[in-house]
Amino acid sequence: MIKPELLDIVELIVDLPKYNLRAGDRGTIVELHTDTVYEVEFSNAYGET
Repeated sequence: MIKPELLDIVELIVDLPKYNLRAGDRGTIVELHTDTVYEVEFSNAYGET
């Protein structure tokens, strides 16, 4: 498996209804906290995060 890097685009594989996100939504890695913890920013079709 390829290790994700800062600014990589990632895609959800499960729904996260608490955050109004669905499987298939794409986001950008904006912070690397540890080797397995990343902060991802998602936006809608209007560019709103």
